[in-house]
Amino acid sequence: MANSLAELQQRRSKLVEEIAAVTSELDSARRDLARKESLLNVTTDPRQAQILQQQIERAQSAVETATQRLSRLTDQLREVDVQITALRRQGPVSYTHLRAHETKAN
Repeated sequence: MANSLAELQQRRSKLVEEIAAVTSELDSARRDLARKESLLNVTTDPRQAQILQQQIERAQSAVETATQRLSRLTDQLREVDVQITALRRQGPVSYTHLRAHETKAN
């Protein structure tokens, strides 16, 4: 664990911001997809239906991409949280503790 607690907390903060942004993108992409699917259900023009189908495919791709990014970011956040917890558990070590290890090594 080469990162300091401050560096990990800063990384965590950036990840939380990124997760919020991607969540917003995902919500927007899902709304766009639902809107286009609704339009496709009511259109009677074959050309318009074809255009909507292409737009739906792009919207589905956008949803999938955002979902994957969100998953990766969430995994990264979980890992940073594990590292932060590990650093916090270490706590300070007393001089006596250090001397005991030194004595044991000799």
